[in-house]
Amino acid sequence: MKNPLFIFLYFLLIANASAGAAGGPYVAWINLSQNTSIDQMIESRIASGSNCNYPGLVIVSVPEWISKDIVKSAIVEKDKKSLRILKAKLRKHHSSLISDGFDGLISYEETNTRKFSAAALVWPKVISEEVAPRSSEKALWDLFCSLIPPVGRSGL
Repeated sequence: MKNPLFIFLYFLLIANASAGAAGGPYVAWINLSQNTSIDQMIESRIASGSNCNYPGLVIVSVPEWISKDIVKSAIVEKDKKSLRILKAKLRKHHSSLISDGFDGLISYEETNTRKFSAAALVWPKVISEEVAPRSSEKALWDLFCSLIPPVGRSGL
C-alpha cells in the first residue's frame, strides 16, 4: 500500500513546478531489497523538504508498468537489452503532471553488497555506489542524491 504522505508530497512538489518549464529531474525509485528502513528514510527526507539541491526534483515510486524483474535484469545483472527496455519504459508518459516521462531510476539492493544504483536516459550504462558499513541516514541520503540523473527527457 502506498504511503499517503508520500503521494501527497509528490503532488505538492509537482504543483510547484512552473508552467512551461522543463522541471525535474523526475526520478523513479525502487527498493529491490527487503530492508524497509531504506524506504522510510527516503520518504522521511522527501517529507522534510530535502531536494538534493535540485529545486524541481520529483521522486516517485516506480510505476506499475516497470516490473521489478526488468529493473533487476537491467540494474543488478547489467543486461544491456533489459537496460534498453527499462529506458523505453522510463520515457513513457506517467501522468498529466509528468507528461514527458522520467529522467532516470534509482534503486537500492542488498545482494552481495548494499548499494544504490542509477540508470538515466542520458547515461550509456548503470552507475552503482556501494553503501559503507554502518552508514548514517545522512550518508545514505547523500549517496542517493549523488545518483540523481540529469534532466534528459526528449523534447526539452
